[in-house]
Amino acid sequence: MASRTITTAGDLAQRIVELPVDQAAEVFIKVKEAETDEAFFNLINVTLAAAANKGRIYEIVHVLIDDVGISPSAYGNLFLLVAIQEDNFSLIHELIKIAAVSWTEYPNGVLAALAVGEYYNLFLDVLADPSVDPSSHDNYLVRWLASIGEFSYVELLLEDPRVDPSADNNYVLKEAKRAGNRHVIDMLLRDYRVTGGEEEDYIESDSE
Repeated sequence: MASRTITTAGDLAQRIVELPVDQAAEVFIKVKEAETDEAFFNLINVTLAAAANKGRIYEIVHVLIDDVGISPSAYGNLFLLVAIQEDNFSLIHELIKIAAVSWTEYPNGVLAALAVGEYYNLFLDVLADPSVDPSSHDNYLVRWLASIGEFSYVELLLEDPRVDPSADNNYVLKEAKRAGNRHVIDMLLRDYRVTGGEEEDYIESDSE
């Protein structure tokens, strides 16, 4: 039964992305009124994937926001994350600057996606929002960016007093070391907040 539901959503999604925007909106509205929230969310996900393949992400997201009435920050800022993934700068810019995206859910996921996409200025814009705490979830953001070697973004986060690179016994440093990111390691070792208890181990191990 689950398999058939997914297939039906896929077929419907393919139809939607071929329709003019007004007709696409009508289909979304009918499904939203007739189906469960889970089924509607499934349709949105599948349609966004189909729209990406057709180059219609911008149009479909605007249909969902403007015509269907879905919040720009719905589903953990799904629209923004998809826009970043698809490198659609116009849509990213609108959602961040114009559409009043809420950062009450998953802000660091958006920041991580912006960093990977090399949207440095937009990263700064989101980080400047007072409701965004880059140290949330045990400094997850700086830990993850250190692990993938995003030097400039780690450097930027270290300037924020809320971010603690020494938390959990220098966990950020351990993540950088595990990934072998020497430039990030050296930067962290220069940070006065990183305690010196294990510095020699890191330096010695890295020079081997």
